[in-house]
Amino acid sequence: VPAYALPRSYILQMLALKLPELYLVATALGALGLLLLARRAPLLAPSRRDRALRALWVAALAGLPLAFIVANHTPLYHGCRHVLFVLPSLSVLASLGVVAFLRVGTPLLLRGAAIAALAASLLVTATDMAQLHPYEYAYFNRLVAGGLPRAALRYETDYYLAAYREVVVGLVAQ
Repeated sequence: VPAYALPRSYILQMLALKLPELYLVATALGALGLLLLARRAPLLAPSRRDRALRALWVAALAGLPLAFIVANHTPLYHGCRHVLFVLPSLSVLASLGVVAFLRVGTPLLLRGAAIAALAASLLVTATDMAQLHPYEYAYFNRLVAGGLPRAALRYETDYYLAAYREVVVGLVAQ
């Protein structure tokens, strides 16, 4: 698909496919923590207003550039490398969400399950990265994309053509 004909949601889809599972699990936990927190007390109570504004600021750092790209149908190509600058903000936001989830007074069993899910997602990503080395850029997460084997059936995975030389050398050796 030519860069000018990509759907508006392209960058959001690519982030969902390419971000490690840890981001996705942490974001889900953060959303759940926010819901639990909202049930306990108003989010904009004076005691929480400062924290809420800080979190909103971090969310804006990540969300506004992405919203601009979607709204303006900005042409992008080759994955999400054009928006790598939003990843630190997304990391902080996901971390804040996890901390909020763990502090909101969730039952011990639920907190343990959340920590286990985070640890498992981190382990899966680390394993995938070790197996992909030195081609880590070809990573696709398992939750949304089905991992690299399934993603390779639907998406271009070696768009920098870095593995071609290795493949040709291997074929010549055979």
